[in-house]
Amino acid sequence: YNNTDGSGSDSQWVPPKHAKGGFACVLLDEENNIAIRLEPMRNQVDAAAWLAFHGVLDLYASKAADAVAKDRPRHVYEACRDISELENPGHSSKEIRQVMAWNDTALVRKYQEPTLEAFTRHIVKHRNRILKRSAHKGSVVVRDERKGEASTRLMTPSAWFWHALSLPVLPEEANRTEITELDRTRRVRGRELAEVLCVSPPGTYKGREQRTMRLLCSVFDLASYDASKIYKEQRAGASAAMVTNILRDVGLALRSMHACGSAHGDVKLANILYVEHDGYLLGDLPALLRATTRTFTIDPIAGSAAVDAGRRMLANDCWGLGVVGLQLMAGPARFRTILTNFKKILEPGKAGPCWLIMAMSFLHALGTSSLSPKQSNPELAREMSFYATHARKLLHSTTAKAMLHLMSRPQREVCREFGVKLARTVANHPAFEHVWKQLAYCLDSSNLARNAIAMPLSDAVPFSLSGNDTVIHFSGHDFGPAETP
Repeated sequence: YNNTDGSGSDSQWVPPKHAKGGFACVLLDEENNIAIRLEPMRNQVDAAAWLAFHGVLDLYASKAADAVAKDRPRHVYEACRDISELENPGHSSKEIRQVMAWNDTALVRKYQEPTLEAFTRHIVKHRNRILKRSAHKGSVVVRDERKGEASTRLMTPSAWFWHALSLPVLPEEANRTEITELDRTRRVRGRELAEVLCVSPPGTYKGREQRTMRLLCSVFDLASYDASKIYKEQRAGASAAMVTNILRDVGLALRSMHACGSAHGDVKLANILYVEHDGYLLGDLPALLRATTRTFTIDPIAGSAAVDAGRRMLANDCWGLGVVGLQLMAGPARFRTILTNFKKILEPGKAGPCWLIMAMSFLHALGTSSLSPKQSNPELAREMSFYATHARKLLHSTTAKAMLHLMSRPQREVCREFGVKLARTVANHPAFEHVWKQLAYCLDSSNLARNAIAMPLSDAVPFSLSGNDTVIHFSGHDFGPAETP
């Protein structure tokens, strides 16, 4: 029923369980073990394209990833560190390096762009079939058996339908009361859908101006939890099994998307879902142009002024996964301390330089000190020293210097210290021996050609929710509050 027109009685109305974010509201139906994602769409063509994106990934992404891994094209596996050079070859060392565009790497020119064009053609064909199918078979469309979800590690819908709904016209800003013409036509946000459908009792908006909205309702398997919930509950950090399996499963999901030339764009804990019998899946597809958590999902270099339109780079997904690994291994208290101190230095949306220093100091500490068990692992010693060299080179490049000039030397030192402290904590985590290759690759901002196809994956670890895998205590370095000049 529609509770926006005053129908129904308060005594019969029970607020449904739900989640919200961006432009969607998700109803959680535990009785039928499904989740229904409600998102306003401008027209049926846009909705069919959104569904076709999922369908084509489900059909072809796993095969594409296997084919690329077998062929091993050089431009996919070759690093691009031109941005961290001190000068252009044959030019004065005082000359500032020319600004790079997102498609200035061989990875993009020779693989991502042509692959994405072919992928888009498949989406258009699939979209047209969906439009014909929905026109002939009514308002509810059930997909054929999903073929690739287990191998792609991507959350895809099993059915979808349209639902017309009358919603009150609300001002976009919460503290504003007057209604503008823009409010009558703008896209409704997820928090507004949740407020009207799931929070406010019937009759709350009776007598208000209404607008008719068409919602695309997509049906997914109900997830047991998302990774952010477990992260918040594990004060000392998640277990080795959970960290390793999340990084591996999300790495496989990104590999499926990157093999099709598509970036996810919003890799974060809240978009990593655990589904019983399937493991960890990556959801909220696609989020290419609407990532809301820039700090965690956009690489400091790829998202800086030094790289034009960096949001479209595959390296952003690798950075997001690296931050997920750091959050899980450090725990919420330690990570919150870092966030609090960085906010005192630069605004959250402009804190890229802080994260760049911290990440490069993190890699440098692991590669140049006795924090990690390098004596018993020659491969770790060799590769971490390699990343440490490139981290130092990036911080001394003209690109980094242009970013860091807003910060004083004491402020840069605060960020560096947090990188070193984080390295001590991560090196002592039981998952470190399983994930160090993948974690270092993801956080290496000096390489703009990072992608999930070339990314080394962690080894799978036996995992059971009913055991003690979800709780772990380890002796990491104390993350006390740091003083910020």
